[in-house]
Amino acid sequence: MAIAADPAVDVFYLHPTSFLGDAWNARLDDSTVNEATDAGSTRIQASAFNGCCRVFAPRYRQANMTAFTTASADGAAAIGLAGDDAIAAFRHYLEHDNHGRPFILAAHSQGAFIGLRLLREVIAPGPLRGRLVAAYLIGGPITHEALGELPVCASAEQTGCVVGFNARGPDYARGIEFVENPPPPADAPPSRRVCVNPLTWRADEAPARGGSGLSFGTAAVRGRGRSPTSSARAARRGRCGWSCPGRCRATS
Repeated sequence: MAIAADPAVDVFYLHPTSFLGDAWNARLDDSTVNEATDAGSTRIQASAFNGCCRVFAPRYRQANMTAFTTASADGAAAIGLAGDDAIAAFRHYLEHDNHGRPFILAAHSQGAFIGLRLLREVIAPGPLRGRLVAAYLIGGPITHEALGELPVCASAEQTGCVVGFNARGPDYARGIEFVENPPPPADAPPSRRVCVNPLTWRADEAPARGGSGLSFGTAAVRGRGRSPTSSARAARRGRCGWSCPGRCRATS
C-alpha cells in the first residue's frame, strides 16, 4: 500500500504476541523477538494504515502467552508490566509526536488486551477521548462491561467508538482462549463479549458472506478525523463471534 503523503490522522498500534520464551516478559533488547514482531506483526498489520495515517508502533515487554490463558499472580504482574510499557510509549507519543492530531488506537490479541487498559485509564477519562477516531481492539477479550460508557461502533461512519471481533470459521472447534487475569469474583455475572462484524457492522453472530470488507481510511472525513472503517479480508465467510466462557515508528 502506498504511504499517504500528508495524512491527517495518526495510528498508535500495539502488536500481538511474538515472544515464545520461558520468562514472564520479553526483553526490549531481544533481537529475535524484535525481528519476529517487525516481520510478522507490524509490517503485516500496522501497514494496513499506511494509506491514511502516520503509524506509531512501540515495542513493549510483552507478556508470556501463559499469562492470558491461565490466571495467576505472576501472569497478572506480567500483563501489568506490558501495559505499563504501552502507556509509557503512548505518553511519549503524545508529548513528542501527536501535536493535537486525531488518532486511531489499533491493537491485536495481546495488544488488544493491554490496549483496553490504555483506552480506559488514559484516553477515555479526559480530553483525549475527543480526538479518538476509533479503537480497533481485535482478537482480544473485550467486553461491554469493561468498556463501561464507551460506545461500540454501530456503523462505518461512527467515531469515538470501539470495534472488537474475533473471526471464527463455521467449523471452528474450541481452542486456546483468553481468561481474565486476575479472575473476576466467583459470583460475578457472565460478561458479554464485544463483537462488531466488520463486513456488516452488526453486533451479532450472523455469518457474513461475500465481499472483502471495508478498507481503512476510505470513508469520508467527519468531525476531527476519518471515519473508522475496517479491513476484513480474512473474515470473508467467517463468523464474527467469540467462544464465550519503548517506541519506534513503522513506515513500511
